[in-house]
Amino acid sequence: ELKYLHSENHVIIEIHIVEKWSIIPIPLFTSNGNKLSAGLYVLETNFLGFGTTIFTGGSISIAGNSVIFGFVDPALFGTDARLNIFFSYKKYIYETGNMKKELFNEYRSTGRLARIDAGWSFPGGINAYFSAGYRENLTDKAYSASYNAPDTAKILPVGILLTIDRLYHYEYLYYGFKLDSGLYHGFNFYDDGDYNYGQYNAQYSLKLFSYHKLTLHSSGAYGDRPEIMGERLSGKKGSMTLPADIIASDRWINYATIYEYPLLRLSWGAVTMLAFWEQGLFGSGEINPEHYYGPGCGMLLYLKKIALPAMGFNLGHNIKTDGTEFSFYVGMSI
Repeated sequence: ELKYLHSENHVIIEIHIVEKWSIIPIPLFTSNGNKLSAGLYVLETNFLGFGTTIFTGGSISIAGNSVIFGFVDPALFGTDARLNIFFSYKKYIYETGNMKKELFNEYRSTGRLARIDAGWSFPGGINAYFSAGYRENLTDKAYSASYNAPDTAKILPVGILLTIDRLYHYEYLYYGFKLDSGLYHGFNFYDDGDYNYGQYNAQYSLKLFSYHKLTLHSSGAYGDRPEIMGERLSGKKGSMTLPADIIASDRWINYATIYEYPLLRLSWGAVTMLAFWEQGLFGSGEINPEHYYGPGCGMLLYLKKIALPAMGFNLGHNIKTDGTEFSFYVGMSI
């Protein structure tokens, strides 16, 4: 708020600043037809008034629970230096299978991760980091339902990360280009040897007429990480047509085209419909790569003034297996 005070020889301008509430609670509820999960996360976007972000929270489901903590400083000491610190804990029951939902194993694992990314910001939304950390995934041998469980793994991953963020926000949607990528070398605590691993996630969203949005998405990875650290692919852009929870891979690539348009535009937010087509290829270890493709649709709810991500559902059909996958989430999708 600005106030102008006039006197005979000069003008005094008073600027009144009201600090906005920067602590954001984010509830979580997800269902994919296989498991339910609920939780709560808290995000502080201006810690101590320095623009630093701190977040923490956790979730629980019938398969297990998880906790995460993160610290992000995009301008360390007021410079172009950046610092990210992450810690996570997860104890979970996993099943691994193929697109036909034939299961290969079941096991319970405890995972811990500590990671530090130190980087620098460049013009054009480009950020580069050096990353180092510790990760362990321990097989629970006391779990009675376990079979064909993978070996425990303890890794020191070291790598370089490159991110490009040229997104801009218009009303309730984001448009523009975003890339997250990384190359890692993992030093193995055991005798299985070290490994190399690379991964990327890229998307470009174009604003069309009357808030319509066209998104081109691709993600991929290649490496030979320990089996227990395989990436769970289903339920994400580019893999919505894959069976929920059971697909694990360290080598994959996928593409998706997503068209989103506003069904309802209201003063407090909007309801949008989307349609997508995706296809991809994934493999792991000695398993032959599997190809998948298919269409899907969904509905999303965006809120303008409440600190809550989109809520919605997605429905995908895998033409290769004639299988249909469903996911629903409130608060955030993880």
